[in-house]
Parts: sequence; structure tokens; C-alpha cells
Amino acid sequence: MGPQPTELSDLSRERARATIWGSIQMAASDIVPTHNLFRSESSGPGEIYTLTPLTPSTVPLQCVHVGQGAIPDALADIPRGLLPIDDLLAKLNSVLGTSYTLDTPGVRDCLEYALGSSHDFGEVYGTLRSEWSCWQGPEDSAAALTRMKDRCDEVQRKRDNAIRGNSIQNSQIPPRRVWDLYSNRVLPFHVMPRADLEDEGWLPDDLWTVSHSWVREQDREYVMTVINGRRWCVPIPRGTSLDHIRIELLNMGARYVWLDVLCLWQEGNVDDDEARLEEWKLDVPTIGHIYQDRLLVCERPCITYFNGLGLPFDPSPAVVESDRHWFNRVWTVQETRKGWLPGGLTAMPHVDSPKFFSRLEDLLQSLGRFDAIRAIRDRHCTTELDRIAGLAYFLRCETLPLYDQSASSESAWTLLIKHMHPWWRTSLFCQYESDVPFGLFVSWATFLGLTSLPALELFESDLELVDPLDVHTNEPGQYCHTPPATEPCYIVSPPDDTHQGTGPQALQLHFYDRADPITVQVSATSTHGCLVPHVPYRFLTCDRRFSDIAAWVAVEVVGERDLRGKKALEVIKWGVILMDIREYIRLGELGLGSEETTVVYLSSEEALARSGHVDKYMGAFNMARESRKAQNEP
Repeated sequence: MGPQPTELSDLSRERARATIWGSIQMAASDIVPTHNLFRSESSGPGEIYTLTPLTPSTVPLQCVHVGQGAIPDALADIPRGLLPIDDLLAKLNSVLGTSYTLDTPGVRDCLEYALGSSHDFGEVYGTLRSEWSCWQGPEDSAAALTRMKDRCDEVQRKRDNAIRGNSIQNSQIPPRRVWDLYSNRVLPFHVMPRADLEDEGWLPDDLWTVSHSWVREQDREYVMTVINGRRWCVPIPRGTSLDHIRIELLNMGARYVWLDVLCLWQEGNVDDDEARLEEWKLDVPTIGHIYQDRLLVCERPCITYFNGLGLPFDPSPAVVESDRHWFNRVWTVQETRKGWLPGGLTAMPHVDSPKFFSRLEDLLQSLGRFDAIRAIRDRHCTTELDRIAGLAYFLRCETLPLYDQSASSESAWTLLIKHMHPWWRTSLFCQYESDVPFGLFVSWATFLGLTSLPALELFESDLELVDPLDVHTNEPGQYCHTPPATEPCYIVSPPDDTHQGTGPQALQLHFYDRADPITVQVSATSTHGCLVPHVPYRFLTCDRRFSDIAAWVAVEVVGERDLRGKKALEVIKWGVILMDIREYIRLGELGLGSEETTVVYLSSEEALARSGHVDKYMGAFNMARESRKAQNEP
């Protein structure tokens, strides 16, 4: 069916899917022999090969591929020791349709370089292919080895510099490995041609992706294969093979792909598990970048197996509702791309197909950031760390915590908060109540249990790290911002916790420089924390941008410190009240204080040690917890 475009716009991806479906229908009807149907157009004098799997498949695209470039296993598997340099050159010339000799400038150097890092012809071919086929003359070929070495060094430097301390300081790094379908070998990323704007995080157009749901453990087999140099056992569903998958990907037009089971070191080899964990620290958090949108109107193709890698497509409700289905897994949220192409498609009509693809389209249309958070929260995963790592991609974190399988979900969540954009961090701070005394942020367990998630709110004063370098440590971090602050005051009467209505409630505040209390109308359903009478507070006015709701944070001032040459108040967060923006404006007109004040928030532990009103706070905190417990009991 020939190669497909390397980028897919709305129109071209629909055409690509239609072409796939048409080819499958033609194969099923025997109108055109499959050897002619799944045949790439010749682009030069190189050898044409026919690839067929050892076992048949019900998926037409997995049955045969005819074309140039993609070599059979019998050729790829020839050991390096059986490849004298002149024989190696002859085979490369035959495959690529070139006529170089050992006297061609640079050829001998390139061959010796590739042989030095390869085990067989497949690895040599994959190492040299992108460079070898684009030489324009003697000067070009003579400089080839230098280019290849420079490319290797450039990619390695980028990966080496990605980690700083205990964090990933560059979340847009290329993958460690790619599957070269032509050589049928997993190779280092640097064998691919350099992408335009790669310094800005772009990946080559030729790199496609594969998305799939992992089947149940008992439905998998573990294959030791030369494709990945037998470095780990590759988990694949029973009833398919890597040969089937390779042929299907080639028939869709792919040349290089990123497929997790082959390109991400898998568990299983106990002797090398420490090395795997070291790789995962960087490779797991940055998976989402490989599936990135290149442009708003174009995406790299993502071949998607909804029922398991290489398995036939089945949209029946009983299959779709399984906790192992693609729709129901955490990792596939970040792999949900508009550039999807259907893997495992057969000619069999399914009455449930329209409903299935309608659901997929709805998902694609709705997958904004908070929609993604909902999806990640509600789907199944093997470990909670996967849920948190997947969430980081959708929050567009510029830096990332390392993936540490030994970390608890709560510590991983605390670190993720530190790496969030200040918008997101402030939104969490203002909208969700902490479940520890004097806490700043909601716990991961409570966040997962929330029945609803409000949309992102942007605040005028974002929470920043007191020490920006803390992002590279595993410490929780300390936060500050500079919002307008009211004069000191105390609450005469707090909002009524037993109030069941949805309308505003009255909150009476007595400012020390005023004779009479001031009544504030607050949102009863969104106000949270422990606000008690006769505790000296200052309110920090964290008003929202583009919103009709404003937030006030109630804090207790317990000290001062120098922060970057300026005075900052050390404060303890007691609670947050939300009010209508008109009420907020009215209070501002009363002159309650609008001077910007830098504050540093103390952690829960520090606050318990330094607050002058711990007993009052803990009394209110425990009462609120008991009240919530009683409400949740049947």
C-alpha cells in the first residue's frame, strides 16, 4: 500500500485510515493478490524483499510486506564474525542500491565504525543506513564518520545533561532507543537523522509511535529476541509475534518506531535490575514527550492497538469494559493522539464499531488538561507511581521528578507539586483543603477521591519556590508569593459548617484599626480550612484572573525573615475563603489593605511547632474530620 505521510493533518490522517481500510477490504475479497497489494513503490535500484511471518494472521496487514529497504531476518541475523569487510560492503550495496567501493572516501572508516559496535549485519545496516543512502559525493562520504560520531556525542550530551541532582531539568529529550523496522533492530536514537529544531525538543518526523494496552499476565508470553540484542525478555500477547507487528507497521509506512516493550528496558532480569531502575529514572517520566504534538494541525502517526499489541481489533462491549482495555489504562491517556492509525484491523464488520469510534472521537475532543487529570484519576494502572508520572506530562512540567519505584505515592505527589507550573500549584493551594494540620496541599489519596475537579484557575500571585534550586532535590520545598494583604484582624463569627445551602454566608471580621466588625459574604461550598474566632489573621488576596470569584487565604503571622534582600513574613496557612468578585471589590473600596506583602509559608511540621494557637486549630481540625467521617458513614 506504500508509505504514508510522516505527518498527519486532519485531512491526511482521514485519508490514511481510509486507505488502510480499503486495502484490508481488497485483501479480504481477493481482488488484488496480497503480494501486489502490500507492496511499497520502488524508489531506487535497491533489492526488493518479501517478508512473511512464520505463522498466519487474521490481520491482513500482518501477512506480507514487499518492498525495498526492509531486510529479511536471514540477512539481518548474519553474525559480525561471518562478515569480511568486502562481503559486508557488497551486501550493503545490494540492499541500498549503491555502488561504493572500499576506495570510496570514508567507506572503510564507516564500515569499521559500525562493525565495532554491532553484533550482526542488521545492526551494521541500521547504524549506517540513514547516512549511507544520502551521500552526494566524495566530500560527503569522507565526512560521514565525523558526522555520525558528532551526532552520537550530541545526543549523549543531551541525555547526560538532562538530569540534575534528583530531577530531570529537560523534559523534552529524545528516547534512548528506537526500533528500526528496516534492519529489524533496536538501535540508539542517534542513528536517526537529526530533526529540524531538535534543540527545541522536536523529534524526527520519521519517528512514529505505537500505543497499546497490556493484556493480562496470563495472556502474555516473554520472548528473548535478537531484535533488541537479547537484553531483556519482550512481553507480547499470546497469539501474535514481533514479525506480525513489524510487517503491519511497515505496511502502514513506518520506518522507525518507539514501542515500549522493545525500546524501554522491561522488568524480569534480576541480575540487571539495578541498571534498569537507573534507566527508568529518566526514561519513564519522558515517555509522554515521544508522543508529542509537533504542530497544532499535524501530528506524528501513532499506530494504536486497542485490544493488545498486535491483536485483532474487537470493539464489543464486553472487551471494551475490561480493566485491561486501551480505554481504561492510565498510560494510554498520554498516547491518545489525533494522529492515530488503527492497528490490528480486520475485514470483519463489527456492529459496535460506530459506537467505539464515536467514543474515541469524544475522548480526543475532550482531552484538555483537567479532562486528562480526570481520565488518569479514573483509569487502572499497575502502580500509583504510573498515575502520577502520567499526570506530569499533561501538566506540561518543564522539570520532572525522577521515576523512583521505591517512593511512596504521597512522596511522589509532593515532588510533582514542586515541579508543577506555579499556576497549577497555586490552583491546588487555593481550591483544595489539606488533610494534615496546617498543610498547604491536598494529599494524593484525597485528590484521587474527589468527586469533581474544578477547571484550572489562574491567580494573580503564583506560589514560587523560596529556593528555585530546591527543584533538584528530594526535599518537599518551601513556597512564597507576594499578594496584597489586609491589615491584621480576627474573625468574630466564622461560616457555619452545618450550613447545607448553596448560597453565600456571612463572615464577620474585626479589623484592629476599626471600631465595628465588617460583614463579608463568602461562598459556603468552597470555603475550607479551620477558621476560628479570636485568632489574629491577615488575609492574602489571591484574586483569580478571568473569573468572577476571588480567594482570600487566612494566615497567622509568626515571624519575619530576609528573602533575596527584602523583608518577608513567615506565615501559617489556616484556610481559604472564596467570595464573589463584586464582594472582593467592595472590600477593597473600604480600604482594608492592598499593600503587596511577601510571605513564606511554613510546612505543617514547622507550623505545629510555632503557631500560638495550636490548641484552637487542632480542636477545629479534629471536629471537622469527625464531621466528615460521620457524613460518609452509611
